[in-house]
Amino acid sequence: MFPTETFKEYIVEVMDRDKGYAFGYQEVNGFMKLREVLTQFLKQTYGIETKAELIQMVSGAQQGLDIIAKSLLYSGDSVITENPTYNGAVDVFKSRGCRIVPVSLTPQGLDLVEFEKKVKICKPKLVYIMPNFQNPTTICYNKATLLALLKLAHTYDFYLLEEDSMWELTYGNRGSLSLKSLDTEDRVIYLKSFSKLLMPGLRIGFIIMPKALVEAFTRTKQTTDISSSGLMQRALELYFKNNKWEEHIHYMKKIYKDRYECMLSKLMELENDEVELYKPQGGVCFWLRLPKGMSAQHLYEKCYEKGLLIFPSPIFFPHLDPSKDRYIRLSFAACSISDIQKGTDILAKCIKTYH
Repeated sequence: MFPTETFKEYIVEVMDRDKGYAFGYQEVNGFMKLREVLTQFLKQTYGIETKAELIQMVSGAQQGLDIIAKSLLYSGDSVITENPTYNGAVDVFKSRGCRIVPVSLTPQGLDLVEFEKKVKICKPKLVYIMPNFQNPTTICYNKATLLALLKLAHTYDFYLLEEDSMWELTYGNRGSLSLKSLDTEDRVIYLKSFSKLLMPGLRIGFIIMPKALVEAFTRTKQTTDISSSGLMQRALELYFKNNKWEEHIHYMKKIYKDRYECMLSKLMELENDEVELYKPQGGVCFWLRLPKGMSAQHLYEKCYEKGLLIFPSPIFFPHLDPSKDRYIRLSFAACSISDIQKGTDILAKCIKTYH
């Protein structure tokens, strides 16, 4: 699935064109031509208007999270997260000595009533969200929730960190909406990685920085690894410049949609066993609620013994809560159709014979 041949051509072209400069230290913020191409891409694709000097290239989303945390957060600061959320981000915030304050999710996004109550109490410096195909629940925020969050960020003086890795992967008629595209007060830190949609080993992503944070983010990036791979950035610039990204996304969506539809039809059969299935309109995962009295952790162990790997919900909840041990996340990103069929059959059997 990876566009290795096309990318190889651009790597060779960069080496022939730039010689040793491709392997020297780059600008801390990233290869300027790539950042310029990204500003055009962001405006045309996401409706996000920004400038090249506000883009910080990073070595993947995880480094992006680390840079943001080191630049903005100190021990004792509060960070509000979705509940459940991506555990890798929680670990980064905890490494800074931050207090994690989870807020429940609704089908429209964060529960705004609970959110504002907790904002007033804990006075967060940062709020971490994934508005499109949230990990792990796969929900998408509606526009009203996004606008409400921006208003609250301005009122209570905090930054919103929007992580985006799945915006492009829509399979229905639903149009995705970026929080950053609605940001008029420079309150949103936008983080995007190309790992999940292009190549995981590429380790290239970027941050759109609020103007007030540029100096801090740049300094942190420099002390972290000086700069991201110049060769990869230069090759990626040609990839975008020649519109290969759109071509690749079209190809990926076709493959993923077939897998999505296959898994959806198989999982719908589980509804007879009192399994509740949320039907996303995109992404690469499904989020299921198990029947009352069934432990996700115990089901994970039973499935693992049969050769099936699923993710039990406790790892996605920042605070241990026995009542949350009732959900599982299933991913089809790296699975063939036959894998999906085999895996869902194992899952169904483990659920039926749970006791």
